Amino acid sequence: EEMVASATGSKGAVATSSGTTGIHAALTAVGVGRDDLVIIPTFTFIATANAVRHCGADPWLMDVRYDDWCLDPDEVQREIDSNCALKPEGLYHTGTGRRVASIMPVYTLGNIPDMQKFRAIADEYKLPLIVDAACAIGATYHGEPFGGLADLSIISFNGNKTITCG
Repeated sequence: EEMVASATGSKGAVATSSGTTGIHAALTAVGVGRDDLVIIPTFTFIATANAVRHCGADPWLMDVRYDDWCLDPDEVQREIDSNCALKPEGLYHTGTGRRVASIMPVYTLGNIPDMQKFRAIADEYKLPLIVDAACAIGATYHGEPFGGLADLSIISFNGNKTITCG
């Protein structure tokens, strides 16, 4: 845990049994619950969506950018502006009345999207910013480790990742 925190530039790290359980724990920790919506990219491994469903929430799928295959922050901004209302108790999808509980970009193949834009969106709408960084150990953002870019970042050591363990 100390080595992972150091390698990612994070304040700390907690080991879980898998990346999926790590994502589930992170979403639960920020209050994602039954009937909420969590913004995730259309291009990701199923574990991202499964962890959302384990919370009783539903993924709100949005498109990715062509240059990095990561969630498109401009698309997220447009969808929120067109389909949501910010109320004192949170951001709500106007068509369904459901709460938008989090934004969860994925660092696809270790690519890191424009996290400055995601941070601005998350702050504007008071949304937790969780990152599925399963394949990103060792990745940097503008030359710096990615650990401080989101509220919580989850990495994985599964057999198909950059560094593996069991």
